Amino acid sequence: MRCVPIAGCVVKKGEKYLVAKRAEKEHRAGLWEFPTGRIENGEKALDAAKRELWEETGLRPSKISFFGIHERFDGKNKEIYKPIFIFLVKPKNKTVRLSHEHEEYDWLTPKEILKKNVGVDTRYFIKNYLLKERN
Repeated sequence: MRCVPIAGCVVKKGEKYLVAKRAEKEHRAGLWEFPTGRIENGEKALDAAKRELWEETGLRPSKISFFGIHERFDGKNKEIYKPIFIFLVKPKNKTVRLSHEHEEYDWLTPKEILKKNVGVDTRYFIKNYLLKERN
């Protein structure tokens, strides 16, 4: 079994959250997601989350805290273990600068995000963390 650890950020501004649409020529094209990416060898989850946030959006956190973890198995035979560490972020700067991986972004409520074409991990975090956070 192979392990592919992932780190990501749920960026909050008021009651809305930042999601970005994957570019047409990228893996998972057309999906709306939170800024995420692989944790590199020797890198801590928090450092990877900050790096991915900067690389994918040009944002820096003014406040960042651990928000949750989602574990799943991927691959044809479920041979890839993916722990996904998510951090809640309040951005320091307000201007979003997308990388080549994404073609557009929006600030949406959790219910608005669920109306978009989202992947399984984004859907999981919205239903199990963002919607429960409000109740």
